[in-house]
Amino acid sequence: MLYTQTNSTCSDGAVSSVLDRILATGQIAQSDAHRVLQAAMTLDSPLSAEEQTKIRVIAHRLGLGMLKVVY
Repeated sequence: MLYTQTNSTCSDGAVSSVLDRILATGQIAQSDAHRVLQAAMTLDSPLSAEEQTKIRVIAHRLGLGMLKVVY
């Protein structure tokens, strides 16, 4: 249980930083998507409204082909 709490604390800022980097660079890697999903699943609190908005923007840009998918 202690590991989960420590991981959650680290993940709080990690989600926002990954989302910000995706939006700033215009590129998304599979590892980015995996990191965001993993952090969101292990957080003790739900994603903030700002993080949810960023995820919607990223999904929209992916659909329009505005983000480059890198491997």
